[in-house]
Amino acid sequence: MAAEVMAQLEADPLMKRNHLALYLCCKQSLRTHKATAARNRRIGQFVRWLFHGVFVAPALALRHMLLQGGDIAVECLPPTANEPAATQVKRLKKAPEFAQAHSSFEAQASVPKDAPSATSGEPSKPNAVSQTA
Repeated sequence: MAAEVMAQLEADPLMKRNHLALYLCCKQSLRTHKATAARNRRIGQFVRWLFHGVFVAPALALRHMLLQGGDIAVECLPPTANEPAATQVKRLKKAPEFAQAHSSFEAQASVPKDAPSATSGEPSKPNAVSQTA
């Protein structure tokens, strides 16, 4: 309203001179209003900054830590103690048709290739060429 009164007084210089106190009061009222609006903006900025610092920033930091921390926590877990197939292997070892195959496999695996042959009694020579004189 003060801006409208000032606009009317500025339109007519004679009226402005006759009502100079009214003109100055309107001008002071506009300055006070402008200062109050600036103060309210600063208070609003402070409240937003404080709210962000107290509530938003810790929540974002926690979210960031949980995203990275989940990967780290998974890597820190101890390895699984039991292989899922181990129980199946134990059960199959007891079955008669697989027990014989397993024992023959272990026998073959325990005998190295460079060891003496059980049938000939002499060491095997890989890539040995028989020499005839």
